[in-house]
Amino acid sequence: MLAGVAKVLRTQVRTNDIVARWGGEEFLIILLNCSLGSAQGLAERIRAGVSCFELAPVGGLTISLGLAEMKPGESLSKLIERADRALYEAKNAGRNRVRIAA
Repeated sequence: MLAGVAKVLRTQVRTNDIVARWGGEEFLIILLNCSLGSAQGLAERIRAGVSCFELAPVGGLTISLGLAEMKPGESLSKLIERADRALYEAKNAGRNRVRIAA
């Protein structure tokens, strides 16, 4: 399952973006020089791509995504913390959705 999701992620991001497994079933994608609007479009393409992926015997997969844009002077750990909160908002809202951090 994780390998299938990783494959979808790798096919959607640009060559200079960073995709890494982050914890158990989570991935972290760092988009360099990317507007929040472009990141949201990418997140929706990833969500749609994963939902088209079939894996026997599990069947269809879904993915929830949390987005955060780095604020001036913000640390990387704070950025990831905000993205993680947005991810859990997406999961709590019913899964298979994208949420943007405040």
